[in-house]
Amino acid sequence: MKRIRPHLTYANTVATLALFIALGGSSYAAVKITGKNVRNGSLTGKDIKRKSIGSRPIKQSSLKAVANAKRVGGKSARGLILRCPKNTVAAAGACVERAARPALPWASAAGACRNVERPGTAGRRLPTIEELGAAVSYNGVPLTAGGELTANLATPSGPRINAQVLTDQVGSVRVVPNTFEGRAAYRCAVTPLNG
Repeated sequence: MKRIRPHLTYANTVATLALFIALGGSSYAAVKITGKNVRNGSLTGKDIKRKSIGSRPIKQSSLKAVANAKRVGGKSARGLILRCPKNTVAAAGACVERAARPALPWASAAGACRNVERPGTAGRRLPTIEELGAAVSYNGVPLTAGGELTANLATPSGPRINAQVLTDQVGSVRVVPNTFEGRAAYRCAVTPLNG
């Protein structure tokens, strides 16, 4: 019988390493890590497994106040309330001017509204029939005799724009051309703003 040569082989090395891992693994698993073993500030949200903290609710009184929790986008709760600009009334989700403006053709009136308060905003616009009707019916805004222009357009006759004019509180309308002859009083509307 040949004598076994005493030298290291790959199989011997792997077997010995496996034995040490098996013996050491059970002792490693017996070590329990607690909060005392973790240095303050060393764990982040990424280090904590989702839903692993427990099901008990967190006491709100134990949480610190969040910086600027009473402000959204730099505005206080009061600043987030939608308000209508001065000399307008809330009507059907818009702010409609209290006073009518002198008669103009539809396109001229629409352009004049766009230029109101233009530097800081997108400007104003003509109110829809619903907005103007709500201002007249529910907010006591007096409708000009003969009616007022609205943003609503009628089916054109040829290449000409025809606008709708609100003529009474009930919602009656008449159609006028976008010409000097079709001019009517108007008022502008704007979307309510925060602040």
